[in-house]
Amino acid sequence: MVLEVTDSNGNKITSLENIDDAIMTPKQQDAEGVERHPNYPYMIRGRVVAMLKDTVPFWSLDKEVGGVIDKKLTGVIKKKLPEAQAKKKGEKTRQTTSSEARSDAMRQRMGAASQARTVSLPTPTVYQRFIGRLSKAFPSVEVVTSQAEFDALIRDANAKKLVTSNQKVYGAVYDGKLYLNPAVENFNTPIHEFGHVWLNVAKELGKDTYKKGMALMTEDSPYYKQVINSKESEKSLIRCVRMAYLRLILRHTSKKRHWLQPSVIRESPLRLPPRTRTSRTG
Repeated sequence: MVLEVTDSNGNKITSLENIDDAIMTPKQQDAEGVERHPNYPYMIRGRVVAMLKDTVPFWSLDKEVGGVIDKKLTGVIKKKLPEAQAKKKGEKTRQTTSSEARSDAMRQRMGAASQARTVSLPTPTVYQRFIGRLSKAFPSVEVVTSQAEFDALIRDANAKKLVTSNQKVYGAVYDGKLYLNPAVENFNTPIHEFGHVWLNVAKELGKDTYKKGMALMTEDSPYYKQVINSKESEKSLIRCVRMAYLRLILRHTSKKRHWLQPSVIRESPLRLPPRTRTSRTG
């Protein structure tokens, strides 16, 4: 919404000299029959002159704030742990989550809201650029990063008993679309979810190589043991290790396998199966 600020007579405010004329006090609100807001005692006079359709977060227009968020998401700037927690975990810092990085930016800028800032053209975050590059490899796969659409998917999956209410779902592949939870942006989930797409293509167009890659993943494998013994060990990671094995084989056979070329993957009529694959914890 774009608001044209005015005084009590409807005249447009054009300078800071009479900016106070735009303020509507509680007494003025009562006198003019305006309902008071429970949280904001003072109001700004004006009229709506336009509605914004395509909006962007303020950090996309502020290079300083956007740069800090990028550094937090990539681990350059880490979050300091409380002393007791740091002593228990043996680590002084941890990775900052995407929601924490954005909340910190909001809090910082709200505390300095009265200061003038120079804005730039909207700049995508490093995460958005990362997703964009991955998407180019699979142009036929629609990537959904809207929180509303992701929440709708989870409600549907929850209703179908595919996930439980206490599971945190990071991403999912469903009905030909790749869903990413914007509330927990990270660089692991997109690779994992695109890995499902890649495996579907490999399984369909290179069955022998696919089987060879899967056969290499046994409990005697040092990679398997590394995953089992890691702090982040989860059953879902085993599949990631299998993917890594497959990619290793494919890299060495790519010169001989025509179906490994990007153009073949883009033109493949293969569609994702109509069932949900999710990356989650719980």
